[in-house]
Amino acid sequence: MQCHFHVNRNSSGHILVTVEVQEIQNLPDFFTGGVRVSIWFEGQPSSCVTSDAFSVQGGTSIINFQQTFCFGSLTNDLKRYFSSDVLYLRLDGYI
Repeated sequence: MQCHFHVNRNSSGHILVTVEVQEIQNLPDFFTGGVRVSIWFEGQPSSCVTSDAFSVQGGTSIINFQQTFCFGSLTNDLKRYFSSDVLYLRLDGYI
């Protein structure tokens, strides 16, 4: 999976994290109904977003799915939160 992450601060001082999924490789050919990607942050179940279904061609799906998540100001607690593995990605394939 090819992902890019961008971290910025908005004018209010909140941290913005943009997750961009561009390509998924080595997918089974039997996912003829396509694939969907879901992304969310640990402890934030309401932050889960899911892409539309993308087609699979030759085991690869080229997609352009991105989501920006807004967090509070940069505090020590937020720094500790981001120092762990807190981003979850789920791939659902459809036959």
